[in-house]
This record gives sequence, structure tokens and C-alpha cells, in this order.
Amino acid sequence: MPVLTKDQIANVDDRDILTVEVKEWGGSVGIKVVSGADRDAYLSKIQGKKEWEISELQAFLLSKCLCDDSGNRLFTDSQEDLTLLKSKSGVVMMSLWEAAMEHNGMTEKEVQEDGEIEKNSDSAQNVDSGSA
Repeated sequence: MPVLTKDQIANVDDRDILTVEVKEWGGSVGIKVVSGADRDAYLSKIQGKKEWEISELQAFLLSKCLCDDSGNRLFTDSQEDLTLLKSKSGVVMMSLWEAAMEHNGMTEKEVQEDGEIEKNSDSAQNVDSGSA
């Protein structure tokens, strides 16, 4: 593999979109990989308070990663959008949140109690190195 330049890194689209069918909503939504800054905001939110309503955490993360086919966010960080998401079916929100957590590498296995990403040699080895 070639060594990349700063411009090549800046211009690569590395935020994959996972399409998830939501039968209860009559269609599908995209779940994109969040930016490093959005990931930090989510992990900081978890660390910043001892107790959270799960619907608040779900809405916070999903507002950042639910997207259309082009990767454009469907929701903003506004209180209005967070309230809207919190009002949706708990079953749907849990399913989407779990999919978002997994797609973003933030499952329990990958995130320690203190919110830091584990240095997991298995996941590091899963990165395509170009050799078979």
C-alpha cells in the first residue's frame, strides 16, 4: 500500500453508512460512522454524569449518526430533535442505538468503563492490510 499524503487523507470518505430497515417506520435509515469529535462528545457525555436516562443517551448518539443515503444527518443536536427521538418507540430506539454502537466500534467489549477505547489486538488485526 502507498504512503498517503495529508491531502489524500483529508479527501477520503472513511465514514461508512450502514443501512438499517426500520419496519415500524416503514422504511430504512442510514447509520454513519461518527467523527472523532462526535465520538468524544458521546463518550464525554457518558463520563460526565453518573446516571443518564437511556433514551437521552440513545437520542444523543442517534442524532449524530442517523443519515440519508448521502450521509447527511437527519437530526441536529437541537433540543427539539432530541425530544422527538426520545418520543419514538423504545424498541426501535434500542435496536438503532445498538446498531449504531456496533457500527461505531463502541460496544461494551470495545469501550472500557472509563470511556477509553481498548487497545484490542483482535480488532487491529481485522483492518485490511492488503495481504491475504
